[in-house]
This record gives sequence, structure tokens and C-alpha cells, in this order.
Amino acid sequence: MSKGVGPAGKFLAASLLVALLLAVGMHYLRVRDENASAPDWQEHVGEVKALKARMESLLLRMSKAVGEGKCAVDNDCRILGVGAKLCGKFDKYLLYSTAEADESEVRGLVTEYNAYAEQLNKISYKVLGCGIEAKPVRCLQRRCVPAL
Repeated sequence: MSKGVGPAGKFLAASLLVALLLAVGMHYLRVRDENASAPDWQEHVGEVKALKARMESLLLRMSKAVGEGKCAVDNDCRILGVGAKLCGKFDKYLLYSTAEADESEVRGLVTEYNAYAEQLNKISYKVLGCGIEAKPVRCLQRRCVPAL
């Protein structure tokens, strides 16, 4: 009379099968990693530094261009999104007054900054939240401020 494989034999067979699958999987991962064309972050370091430097310079120029945000009426106040995020929102918002600032200059600086931010998003692959919502602005005590 012949007996079937007992629990110990089944356990041993299952253990060998798992070990074999792990060995094949590890080999596959090693071969795939050797052949992968993953981006080399070292080649982007200089580009990232250059973009950040340009963006920092533009922030200073924006700050000078908007001045103090002096206004007479709510309609003098404007807001622009700065620091384009992948989701379509922005890192921050720039308040300015058309009574004090050259609107075309401010818009040009913000457009340039946002183009650099989009380039930075593409090469850095960083998604740190989706940005913030814009708030309405108004003139309060002769200054443009976020409306509450």
C-alpha cells in the first residue's frame, strides 16, 4: 500500500517552489536594472541649480516691480499665480496694484517665472502638494490685501 506525500513533504515542496520563484524574480530584477535607462540625476543637477537661480532673480525683480501695492479702490488690485504646479495651481500669489505697478512688466516676469517652474517640475519629478487657492483681493487702507 503506497502512501501519499505527507504534510512535511508538501511544506518542503512549497518552500522549494517559493525559493525558486524568488531566485528567478531576483535574477529578472538584476537584469532589468542593468538594462534600464533610468534618468541620471547627476546630469540634471546643474540645470536645476540654474533654474532655481533664475527663479530667485525673477522673484526679486517681481518684488521691485510691484512696489508697495498702494491703491485707491478695489479695482486697482490684482493677483497672479506664481510657481506653476503640475496640477494647475500655484505655490504662491503675487498681489499688486495697477495704480503703482506696470502691469505688462509684472505679467511678463510672472510668465517667465512660471515657465521656469514648469521646466523644474518636468526634470525634478517632485510633487509636493498641489498648491494653494487664489483669494480675492481688495484695497484696504490704501494697500492691496487678500480679502477675507
